[in-house]
Amino acid sequence: MKTKIILLTVFFMTVLVFMSGSVSADILLPDSIKERLTYKITNIDEYPDHIFFPESSEAVVDKDGVLDLKDVPPLMGVRLFAIDKDDLTEKEQEEIEQGNEGELNEELETNPNAVASNTRIYSMMTISKNILPIKKATVYLEVDPSGDALEITKKKVRYEYKNGETEERDCEYGDHELPQPTKKKSFASGGYSYTLMFLTGICVCCFPSLIIIVIVILLLYRRAKK
Repeated sequence: MKTKIILLTVFFMTVLVFMSGSVSADILLPDSIKERLTYKITNIDEYPDHIFFPESSEAVVDKDGVLDLKDVPPLMGVRLFAIDKDDLTEKEQEEIEQGNEGELNEELETNPNAVASNTRIYSMMTISKNILPIKKATVYLEVDPSGDALEITKKKVRYEYKNGETEERDCEYGDHELPQPTKKKSFASGGYSYTLMFLTGICVCCFPSLIIIVIVILLLYRRAKK
């Protein structure tokens, strides 16, 4: 009877350890968070006769080349379009002059003279939860609408942190991946200690094994007594 109680106790301890392992996963593998992106076309002054706009959105590229995709779902990538002002209808030109260009985006997409980008841009990116809080993340682009497609080149990302620090990272991985921010939280400010992460990992991995070994020893001991 006493052996059964011990085995049941060990069993429930094992279950609790494995359940707590899912909680400890935040320490072993810190969660990721979504960070909103703003885009800036750095060479927009080279194309004063063009209008740039994103698909499926009422967002507008302003006169400084800044684009905020705040109304675009996080996982939805959108193409950027460009159209020469000479290819607009008279009505479309009037709407744009009145500042209503965002409402024309879907209509302009169907214009045969509009050219779509060769890549998609996203309203958010995934970063580590261990990074310092970010105030703003801006992706700098260069565009070229002269071909059959709107060529977009991601040049760099500028991270502005809430503590006043800034960081700029060049886009060295092509158009499909943005460089991650690197300024991490200190342990004192709520970041993760790598030593603590290592020790926690050892405990989570080894403790269940020790419990299993104890169970096996108890079972062998009970069988030997018979």
